[in-house]
Amino acid sequence: MTPDRDDLLAYALGTLSPAEAARVEAELARDPALRAELRADLDALALLLDDLDPAAVPLPAGAEDALLARVRAEGGPVPHVAPAPLPPARPPRRWPIAVGLVAALALVFALLPRPQPDPLEAYLETPGAVERSLEADGERVGTLVRLPEGRVYVHLSRPLPPERTYQLWRIENGTPVSLGTFERGLLVTLAPGSTLAVSVEPPGGSPQPTTPPLFVQPL
Repeated sequence: MTPDRDDLLAYALGTLSPAEAARVEAELARDPALRAELRADLDALALLLDDLDPAAVPLPAGAEDALLARVRAEGGPVPHVAPAPLPPARPPRRWPIAVGLVAALALVFALLPRPQPDPLEAYLETPGAVERSLEADGERVGTLVRLPEGRVYVHLSRPLPPERTYQLWRIENGTPVSLGTFERGLLVTLAPGSTLAVSVEPPGGSPQPTTPPLFVQPL
């Protein structure tokens, strides 16, 4: 069952049982829209925290009378102090709630999926990496990165048509040999002098290319 808004709020505040929290976490990992809804609730809680002023701590009741009584007991003159204007009324402090909200925010943000780093940038920064442009019909469609130890990373920037995948091939004696399917990038290990090609295929790939290759690239 999909968690409702009450479930999400209870999860953010840490009031769910372990079993219920695990159920909500499983749904959050599965559903990006649900994660967005939870983030919106957390933003609202963060705004509530901003309204809590830790510097505004009221004096205990009777503090002024106690000070005057102490001065009289010590025999000193009682100074005349003009009454200070009363500060504007503020809502009561809710420190236990604030502490709970801070803890809940930290926990939930730690559990939410984080954006993954771009693998292309990571491979380009590898010592010894060599970048090569991949082009189709005079247009750049991606990047090939040659790495040490015979590794090659193929990254395509052209969007795929619906219900299609890229398939990487090694051309061996004129025959395409599949190296796997991918949507954005694929890392493979190849012998020097290999030739690569990429075609657009149905989900799961094909035994042999069913479309003309986007490019044929010797290494």
